Amino acid sequence: MGGDEKDGFSIHSDLFEQYLHIAEVMILVLDRNAHISFINRKGEQILGLENSQLIGTSWIDTFIPQRNRDEVKAVFREIVAGKVEPFGFYENPIINRSGKELIIKWHNTVLKDGDGEIIGTLSSGEDITQQKRTERELQKSRDDWENIFQAIGDPTFILDTEYTILHVNRSASEAFGMRPDEMKGRRCYEICHGTKTPPHECPMGKIIQTGEHQREVMEVQTLNGIFLVSCTPIKAKGKTVKVIHVASDITEQKRMETELKESEERFRSLVEDINDIIYSLDPQGRLTYLSPAFGRIFSYDIDELMGKSFVDFIHPDDLPKALERFEQLFEGDLDPYQYRLIDKDGRYVYVESSARRVYRDGKPIGLFGVLRDITEQKKMQEQFLQTEKLSSLGGILSGVAHELNNPLTTIVGFSELLAKKEMPENIKEDLTAIHEEAIRSSKIVQSLLTFARKHAPEKRMVNINEIIQDAYRLREYELRVDDVRTEFELSAAIPSTFADPYQLQQVFINLLNNAHHALLEKSGGKLHIRTFLEKDIIIIEFEDNGPGIPDKHVNKIFDPFFTTKEVGKGTGLGLSVVFGIVKEHGGEVSVESEAGIGTRFTIKLPVLIKTPDHEATHTDVYSRPEGAFSVLVVEDEELLRKFLSTVITAEGYYVRGCGNGGEAIRAIEEENFDLIVSDMKMTGIGGQNLYTYIQKYHPDLVNRMLFITGDVLGRETQEFFKITGCRYLEKPFTASKLLSLIGELLLSSAF
Repeated sequence: MGGDEKDGFSIHSDLFEQYLHIAEVMILVLDRNAHISFINRKGEQILGLENSQLIGTSWIDTFIPQRNRDEVKAVFREIVAGKVEPFGFYENPIINRSGKELIIKWHNTVLKDGDGEIIGTLSSGEDITQQKRTERELQKSRDDWENIFQAIGDPTFILDTEYTILHVNRSASEAFGMRPDEMKGRRCYEICHGTKTPPHECPMGKIIQTGEHQREVMEVQTLNGIFLVSCTPIKAKGKTVKVIHVASDITEQKRMETELKESEERFRSLVEDINDIIYSLDPQGRLTYLSPAFGRIFSYDIDELMGKSFVDFIHPDDLPKALERFEQLFEGDLDPYQYRLIDKDGRYVYVESSARRVYRDGKPIGLFGVLRDITEQKKMQEQFLQTEKLSSLGGILSGVAHELNNPLTTIVGFSELLAKKEMPENIKEDLTAIHEEAIRSSKIVQSLLTFARKHAPEKRMVNINEIIQDAYRLREYELRVDDVRTEFELSAAIPSTFADPYQLQQVFINLLNNAHHALLEKSGGKLHIRTFLEKDIIIIEFEDNGPGIPDKHVNKIFDPFFTTKEVGKGTGLGLSVVFGIVKEHGGEVSVESEAGIGTRFTIKLPVLIKTPDHEATHTDVYSRPEGAFSVLVVEDEELLRKFLSTVITAEGYYVRGCGNGGEAIRAIEEENFDLIVSDMKMTGIGGQNLYTYIQKYHPDLVNRMLFITGDVLGRETQEFFKITGCRYLEKPFTASKLLSLIGELLLSSAF
């Protein structure tokens, strides 16, 4: 019997194993160490390995992704220890032979021996990777549909065939002032019409009967408007089960349509004299009406144009966009747009078109619109664009000028120091040339900064001749290259006057540019600049021998945006700027011109005297105070710091150099200094913050601070110097000027 039982057990075991191998799910047996002790053929297929390669393999270390291993190991230890029940169903990723991740849905149980001890786990696993992917795609599709549904700009409902609201979009909720949950479950006609039954003309009844898309223009009492109601069936097995109901507000269009029918004659008389063009088109784009303004602007006989396509008059480059917009207008896009039309003489005129669909019995019968001639406006826009380009160029010039200030200061300073040493005469001459050219470059840089910097009006006592020369330096190269010979006759008898040097520099640059452009037409010529005093009036003349200004333009020359140059070669702003600045200074500007002879601009400025505010002024003559003094130099550019230290050390002072404000603060806490020379703008702690620190913790040093800066024109920097009264040197500067100010500060301070 024992043998029979054994044979029976063997037969049953074989059958059971065969069953496991033909199962359509993975059957997996793990021992207490999570090693595979049995796996069926489905498991082999899923993992891509044979049974001999799998038996004895660590399941967790081999087939569980790295990110999940620690968690799975911890749970498995708890299960085989009998501390937790295995999960009934559990999903987790595994990795097959090719490294691909699969999602497996497991059903787990524990295996016990005859004594009830847990010896492992038995799991059946179903590959649900595709199912999960399908679920994600289905959810994405649902989310996309919902987003589109909510983005529809018109109130939109989804209804069942009993008129019950199943779903509403945001536009519907906002239009009716109700939350979506307040609308769902109610009949659409209750909310839209405030009735207990559907209105007679409701398209819902027709769509339920016919199963076809329906559109109807209806009055929606609760919204006090006329709406185009579109109903589209949602079918299942050929039967309508739901309806998408969209209500587009056409109240304004209906009003226009009604008024057009009732008052066409009144409309015609109304538009006869206006400057804008009233037009209408049929659905094929043929002209059905043009107001008289079209004939005045385009020189056409309007009667000859009726029935012709509007595309015949559109610039070829603008035609594709115009046709696209025409189609969009019939689909609901009503935004204004711009294009060019051709007049009878072949001239192109810029117009802006605004249009509306016209309906009759709920159907669009054409377009009604307005054309506005915007040719002058477009010209002004182009001129403003040129102005913006000039502004951007100013910003670039300002940045370049500031970047050049530090190296120029170093070149000016070291060349000055070297020139004082004993050396062969020819080398000294070369050094002198370097020094003079660096000084010349520094003046050009300063002129660039002055011209490019935007600043509030800042009047002070100025020398007109110097401002003219500064302005000329900015244009000298271009004038010389284009063979414009410039002659100066600047009177030394002209006194200083109270004015804004930056604004006057703009005046003179604009006059130089104007003469330059005029003389380019002759491929060169002569520009004569003259100043003289007439009683208490300073007279400034810019006279060229260019082609002159036509008589018809002379009286318009100072008008804003007036220019005789083609687009891109003149903004029409320069001379209007000249006029405004001169007037603001209490002066006058006039022009005399003769065709073929030339043009002379004359500026008259009154001599104004005013005591100037305190400025950081100094001379190159200086005296070194007696005694030993220590100076702290704070500058983040190494070469400039070296120059400053060299100059000050050579004068007999003790110098300590620092690369930024933070280093300077540490130096001040370590040593005593008699004077601080600091740059304004540095990486880290800058000059203003360093001043604030010294003012708080070392107030005795506040009056012994000398700043060097390349940004003296900046509003923030000006305000700082005005409030603090600190002395400063504007980059680039010479060694003599530096030592002069150091001497002044040390001599004026009481130790």
